[in-house]
Amino acid sequence: MKLSRDEIIAWRCYVQGLCAEPDDLAPVEVVGRMAAMQAQKLPDSMWGIGVRSRATRDDLERRISEGRELARGWPMRGTLHLMVPGDVRWLHAATARGQFGADHFKGSGIADVAEEACAEIVGFIRERGSASLPQLKEHLKERGIDFAIGHLRSLVYYLTRTDQLILGPINDRGNSQDLVLADEWFPDSTSQHQPDEWGIVVDAASGEEKDAEAARVRLVLRYLRGHGPATDKDMAWWSGLPVTVIRAALQRAQALLDERSGVCGAGTMNVADAGNAVAPDNVENGNANVGSISDEGTEQAGLSPERLVQAEGPNGEAFWMLLGASPSSPPTPPAPPKLMLLPSFDEYLLGYADRSHVLPDEHARAIDPLRNGSFKPVVVADGHCVGTWTFPTRARLSGKAPLAIDVTPFDAKSSRRIGKRALHKAALRVAAHVGRTEVISQIVR
Repeated sequence: MKLSRDEIIAWRCYVQGLCAEPDDLAPVEVVGRMAAMQAQKLPDSMWGIGVRSRATRDDLERRISEGRELARGWPMRGTLHLMVPGDVRWLHAATARGQFGADHFKGSGIADVAEEACAEIVGFIRERGSASLPQLKEHLKERGIDFAIGHLRSLVYYLTRTDQLILGPINDRGNSQDLVLADEWFPDSTSQHQPDEWGIVVDAASGEEKDAEAARVRLVLRYLRGHGPATDKDMAWWSGLPVTVIRAALQRAQALLDERSGVCGAGTMNVADAGNAVAPDNVENGNANVGSISDEGTEQAGLSPERLVQAEGPNGEAFWMLLGASPSSPPTPPAPPKLMLLPSFDEYLLGYADRSHVLPDEHARAIDPLRNGSFKPVVVADGHCVGTWTFPTRARLSGKAPLAIDVTPFDAKSSRRIGKRALHKAALRVAAHVGRTEVISQIVR
């Protein structure tokens, strides 16, 4: 099977929910199908959900702060992502790789007070219910622990990665979130020993390698469901895991799906043994072994009729796809939308190590002019990045004037791909997301 550049683009638009009618997906479904969505800027990440649904910014703020339907933290690469609450712990288990043990702060300059400071932070939040970074800094200072803000961020990162804290209610006019206790904010996410649609069971709190391996199998499957076609290097970049670890997880995932397609009778298969043609283990007392592949729950959850397929890319690269169970050729995905206004850090661009399929190398500097990872919002025509645009921040929404959206094409060729009617339609979607009915969109050079 071979994939052209246009087919890669079409498939990615399709699996990311960018081709669907916005009413088709709820916000939780949007985030869940992606496994996690990059979210350095909270308002931008909410538009990343909005462009794939009808969710408004106000609606998403309520869903995060009051409904507690979405979580935001640092599951991989030290980068903020939005997640479904039930996915937080297993994502942490998949990507930790022993980084958050007792010696985590060794050599950091704060090792001698880190344990005390962490206890103070957790106790302060437990007493108050929530706290912002400035409030935590002031509290520690009162206790005689005067940290630089960078050290405080390191402590918070450690406490979120060890499932003690999570970002909770939104504050600061929608731009940031207070920290809360993870178990209290998302109490239902602590019990996750049920098989998923592939029969994978993970005890995220065990600290055992078998559960980390099970979590990584789930990670590559969930990533491909919401990002494929993708290479192993794309998956390694996205997860922050070594490519050798990703390749091992892919091998186990492929063996798992092959095994599941012929399952008969109850049993479990250890993820670590997937691909070694081992016989299924017995199920004791009807319960699936943790860190395993389980038949239990198949009838309730529905057996996933999927298979992993490799395809050759336009430059000979090996792409992975998660497709239906039929061995026949996959259906042709719908054409990408005529024009999209995507936020900064959107998964469509940032979800891959190699972005050249949608963003020519000569225009990469326009997206990240300072080359420091501060990516601009992108204009996408027929699946190709063709320019940047001005995202409506809270400051730009002051007053009652029509929302102004300025688009800057990369060059004259890119400009010709931006139709005025398609631009206005895309701009109206942005306006509706931020609660405006009038919009002025224009191409500037």
